Amino acid sequence: RLGARCTALVLQSPIVSIVSTKIPPVMRSALGFLDMFDTSPGLSGLRMPLLVVHGDGDTVVPVNNAETIFRDYAGPKELYVLPGRHHNDIYLSGDAAALTADGQPLSDKLKVFLSSACNI
Repeated sequence: RLGARCTALVLQSPIVSIVSTKIPPVMRSALGFLDMFDTSPGLSGLRMPLLVVHGDGDTVVPVNNAETIFRDYAGPKELYVLPGRHHNDIYLSGDAAALTADGQPLSDKLKVFLSSACNI
């Protein structure tokens, strides 16, 4: 609906920090000695609805990053872990639509989340 204001946040395959990923240490050091990808400060003051989406087969950013962000977030939140999905194939449909752990299509869950978060 035109004019609707939406204030929500969707994180796909989020990281807690660069050191919590499977990126090799030599590559991490090439990115800089500071952990410029620490998500805690950015999320700590937010209270908008949060949706975290992550594949349980992610070998780049382990799913425990999403679980940690979800656990620590103080506002309303939802976590969708997609069985068999990896880091770069969350939304690829190919032979089958991305399904959440309860067997529902991710696209349907996203519609419900955004409709609710945006009051539309």
